[in-house]
Amino acid sequence: MSLLSATTGTEFGPDAATMEAFRSLVSRNPWLVDVGEVVAVVLHPWSFRVVVLAGCAWAWMQGRTRAATVCAATMVTGSLLGVGLKLAIRRDRPPGADPIAAEIGFSMPSGHALNAALGCGLLLVLALPWLRRRGRHRAALVGACALVLVVCLDRLVLNVHYLSDVTVGVLLGGGLALLADRLSPRLRGGLAAGLPGGRIKCG
Repeated sequence: MSLLSATTGTEFGPDAATMEAFRSLVSRNPWLVDVGEVVAVVLHPWSFRVVVLAGCAWAWMQGRTRAATVCAATMVTGSLLGVGLKLAIRRDRPPGADPIAAEIGFSMPSGHALNAALGCGLLLVLALPWLRRRGRHRAALVGACALVLVVCLDRLVLNVHYLSDVTVGVLLGGGLALLADRLSPRLRGGLAAGLPGGRIKCG
């Protein structure tokens, strides 16, 4: 539905309602914009790309060459896919969006949300053996989800994306991360084992 509204120009109900809600929130708390601008820089897509590629190099040196190769390729693919979809869909930024953001490109999908979800997911794939041995995989999963949520809220606070933009970005990034997990499993259950009811079993 959100993709259809973006390509046809029709309005997606939750987008308008969410945009108004965040505009009202920011008007009452203008300091949120300053915080949001810092978050946008610190959690920029390139931050995730650099950290993931560093993680791939670490995994390679640990002998996990397949996982490192798959994750590096997936990070590059996801970044290019996000840019390609922006150019294909060509959805304008929300009304009143920051002129700097408007100059960067189109709105759907959110590059920040996509790369945050993809980057966090790939880091979990790379660190999963280490996390499992220390019993920290569930905490890491919760932390990764919280970080992605912060990025999504930041895009809405700054009024540079619609709700559907960040939703599509998260779904694409998360889906690609799960695909990478399936292509480079070293432990049975993969990332799913960190979910409630998931199996935790070394293979």
